[in-house]
Amino acid sequence: MSKLDQVVFVIEGDEIIEGTIRSFDGYIDETTTPLGVSARYHVRENELWTWGHAGNFPRLVRAYETEAEAIEALEDTFADDFWNCSEILAFATREAAEECLAQLDD
Repeated sequence: MSKLDQVVFVIEGDEIIEGTIRSFDGYIDETTTPLGVSARYHVRENELWTWGHAGNFPRLVRAYETEAEAIEALEDTFADDFWNCSEILAFATREAAEECLAQLDD
């Protein structure tokens, strides 16, 4: 199972929304590239690539034996982007989300 399929609990306003990481938008680190705005990390065949700091310095991050392994690594990167996104208040358990929401209401 991909890390993007992990069930998470996101606080939006005064409610908790349950979904998978994959079901939410706005968390993937993007940059301007020669091709337009795109995710900073991407797959080329069986390789994980980054557009680099300013979007115009492409470099190989790592080569994998198969394209499926490269895609899994990309999805792991996107899951890390989700957990590190400052615009999303997310939790791995409903209880943790409820506790945080109760503190926000105080």
